[in-house]
Amino acid sequence: MEKNKLDKTFGAVGMSAGLLLMVVGAAIVFFSFTGIVLIALGAFVAFTYTATLIDFNNKRIKFATYVFGIIPWGKWVSIEPTMRIGVRN
Repeated sequence: MEKNKLDKTFGAVGMSAGLLLMVVGAAIVFFSFTGIVLIALGAFVAFTYTATLIDFNNKRIKFATYVFGIIPWGKWVSIEPTMRIGVRN
């Protein structure tokens, strides 16, 4: 199986903002429980990315979004001989 990481879902700015939210949340968590929400939101924004998985043995592909960087979310598509690949305008 081959995994191709494509890009961050929220881009470079989203990743920086997510890391900032995590740092602020870590500082606030000692005073209020809203810090936990900031840490979770920051982790979601900072670490979520898209990837494509290719399973050569079972002849299928999967376009997935990795939520929090660890939980794959997507659907497997079986490759059939009648399928084609192309570019559309």
